[in-house]
Amino acid sequence: MIAISIAVVAGPVLLLVSVFIDRVLIPFQARRSVEKILKSKVKHDPRALENPKYGSVVGDADCLRIRSGKGDPSELRWSEVEEVHAFKKDLFTTDLVCLAFKQAT
Repeated sequence: MIAISIAVVAGPVLLLVSVFIDRVLIPFQARRSVEKILKSKVKHDPRALENPKYGSVVGDADCLRIRSGKGDPSELRWSEVEEVHAFKKDLFTTDLVCLAFKQAT
């Protein structure tokens, strides 16, 4: 009987704590971090948050350059692109943006 009452009380408490962390604490910390970056006088490169071990993607007027985490380069010229499909997946605290390119044959 005591175990059931503890579970009945602990369940909603844990739920409320996790909702508080997800909806209040994490956004508060993110806003604070962004404000700190924006107030800084030092010019920041937005790609500084990327982890180079996963590779990099750089686009310019001519092409899209992709370098894998192992350093293997590949290039896709914009003149070769027939279609681009994009979608965003919500991962709760972050988003995953995916792009698919159809190359002209």
